[in-house]
Amino acid sequence: MKHKVEFSTADIAQEINSGGVARSGNVELKITRNGEVSELKTDWVVFRYVEDGQFAAGVIHAFFGEDTGEEVPAVFFGTRRLGVGKYEIRDPFEGPHEVNAIYGLGRGESIGGDAFGKGELVVDEFSYSPSSTSIRGSFDFDYIDRYGVAVNVKCLDFWASRH
Repeated sequence: MKHKVEFSTADIAQEINSGGVARSGNVELKITRNGEVSELKTDWVVFRYVEDGQFAAGVIHAFFGEDTGEEVPAVFFGTRRLGVGKYEIRDPFEGPHEVNAIYGLGRGESIGGDAFGKGELVVDEFSYSPSSTSIRGSFDFDYIDRYGVAVNVKCLDFWASRH
């Protein structure tokens, strides 16, 4: 059985924060657990990305609920260098990876969940400059929750931008 995973972007926050924050975006999720489908939609999206020579990293947080100060359902992606293409989503503790993802509860810079997901991120559109960054794509990943139940997290289209 996997244990709850906490992931914080604080270790790379300084570099990423210098890239600016997108607070405009849209994410629609379909969560399938035990054959039951839940749908969540939000425009509360935080997207940070920075490139600096050899270094490139980004984070995407999407929060589903009202900003009351309490944790809400959330999805997180941590990335290396991005561009248009397909990226394997992997557990960062299982070796080299380009993208990691987690679904759980979150607020601010951290999201806690039962396990990192495995699946695919597809980036259909991506642009980066120091003054403007945008992304559009889709993702689909699976993980096993703390009760041993397989969970699928799917988004057919998401976007975020910063200008």
